[in-house]
Amino acid sequence: MALTVTIGAALVAVLLPTLLAIFIASREGTNAEYNRALSYAQDVLRRSEGVSDQILEGIRRLEALDSGDPCSAEIVSLMREIDLASSYIQAVGRVEGNHSLVHRSGLPGP
Repeated sequence: MALTVTIGAALVAVLLPTLLAIFIASREGTNAEYNRALSYAQDVLRRSEGVSDQILEGIRRLEALDSGDPCSAEIVSLMREIDLASSYIQAVGRVEGNHSLVHRSGLPGP
């Protein structure tokens, strides 16, 4: 009987810390992956908000300057300025219907 208790205690002494370490490692791994995914999501949100802020600011500036002629030198110059000053905007132009009227180069669209 004493031998059985000793063997049982030895098994618990060996298995319990091992199982506990596996459980803790699994939880830590899951938490690390959750935090990484959360970090990615926050970065995507920050960039998306930056893009929308730049687009809305560009539209606001163009609407404030709207002279009626979408191809005027003043509008094209502002399009260039918006394009160059924006880290996310790659091109600025004016489209009506399915046709590009003008873009930041000042040339009519295709």
